[in-house]
Order: sequence, then structure tokens, then C-alpha cells
Amino acid sequence: SPSAAISDILQQEMDFTAEKISQNFSNGSAFHYRSKLLTVLPFDISGELELVHNAIFTEPDDQTAWWYLDHLLEKYYDSAKEDSSATMAMTMAMTMTIDLEEERELLEELLAETNDRTKWGLLGLYQVLDR
Repeated sequence: SPSAAISDILQQEMDFTAEKISQNFSNGSAFHYRSKLLTVLPFDISGELELVHNAIFTEPDDQTAWWYLDHLLEKYYDSAKEDSSATMAMTMAMTMTIDLEEERELLEELLAETNDRTKWGLLGLYQVLDR
């Protein structure tokens, strides 16, 4: 069926972005494209967080992964908090649980490892605490 074919193509594109990101965590185009694909494909937020955490711990001074983390928090945490519609509730139940306490602990661990010398880590922690 056409929809199955389209889903396959979109999944291939998602796999392609993962490959490009794993080759270069600074690939802003791949992160951006991936953020657009998330709007049309079912996904597991824990997998997205793992991807961004790997990038953050590998290259803590690169803004690309921090942008993506902020995007995930804004789109899949803030939106869930603000939108109580049935559609959003169903979408959220299928795709995510972002544990802000877990994110805070992870970012504090990164900051300890870098002796608080990564501005993006400090900004990321602020963004988590501000939610």
C-alpha cells in the first residue's frame, strides 16, 4: 500500500539521520531533519534522549545537540504540560516520558566531569530547572 511505502521511506530517512549524527554530532542539518521526521513518525523518546545524551557527553561544547535537547523538551515536555486535548494525550502516551529529574542528574554529572566549564551544559541545566 502507498502508506506503507511512505512509512518505509520515512523510516529509512530516520535511519539515515541517525547514521549521519553518529558520524558527526555537529551535523545540525541531520538533527533538524530528524526533528521534522519526528512529527510524522511514531518514535520512542528514550531513544531520542539517548542519542542526544551521547552527543552531549561526547562533544559538550557543541551547540547542536543542546539545541536538539531543548527542542525535545519544548516539543514533548512543555507541550504535554500545556495541551490537555485527547489527541495530544494519546500522542504523548505513545511516544514519551521525559523525566526532568533524570535530565537534571545527567546534566549535573556532565558539569561535574567538565568542572562546570561548558556553557552549554550550564544553559541546558538551566533549561531543565526552569521547566
